[in-house]
Amino acid sequence: MTITFSPTFTFTLTRTDTYTQTPTPTVTYTATPAPAVVSVNLDALDPAIAEGSQAVMKITLTNSGAAASGAVLSETLPAQAIFDTTLPGNAGWTLTGNTITMDAGTLNSGETKIFYFTITAAPGVASGDSINLNAVSCSYSDEANAYNIVYSQPKTISVGNIEIYPNPFNPATAVDGVMKFANMPGQSVITIYTLTGEIVMNFYSKNSVVTWNGKNTNSRPVSPGVYYYVIRLKNSTGTLTGKIFVVKQ
Repeated sequence: MTITFSPTFTFTLTRTDTYTQTPTPTVTYTATPAPAVVSVNLDALDPAIAEGSQAVMKITLTNSGAAASGAVLSETLPAQAIFDTTLPGNAGWTLTGNTITMDAGTLNSGETKIFYFTITAAPGVASGDSINLNAVSCSYSDEANAYNIVYSQPKTISVGNIEIYPNPFNPATAVDGVMKFANMPGQSVITIYTLTGEIVMNFYSKNSVVTWNGKNTNSRPVSPGVYYYVIRLKNSTGTLTGKIFVVKQ
């Protein structure tokens, strides 16, 4: 007798799966508004004027930042200054009361714009007085702010008749060894001549004071004697003339 065993196997499989999910962060980029960097400069092309004369002012706008839009210039004039809208140099300016404004438009990055205006010394402003101009303001908007404002420095214009001193002139004893032409309107030309009409020296006035050291165009001291000066003023057909007495050096 043969006995056969047939084993029975039972398998139980248990599967456990664990999933771990790491969330992916969401990054939101927010651009920082770029500001404009605007500067405004006020300069007097005529730092000194005679009574009742005119002075030309120059305004320089510069932007070294992002674009600026809606730029407006504004200057409140003092009582000593008269603004005439009919003068050609004042075209584009608007006068309201004693304030003038100019629409400067858009200033692109790296852009420079230049504006001019002319004022006249008011009646009663006498020799020795000054015209004190206020700072010019420039308002504008950019990506960073809807309203910005910057200011120039103020500027002073001297009023007075041209003064020439010392006369007689001794370069060896004069202060700093020079003769001074004071209260000179800007962009005037001074020419010194000998009695025979030879040119001794030419000067172009960039500032209100021009100096002469008693030398000629060859940088040699002039001889003692009498000389003539002729001053040609900008925007004028007239000239101012006089004598200079140079004494022994």
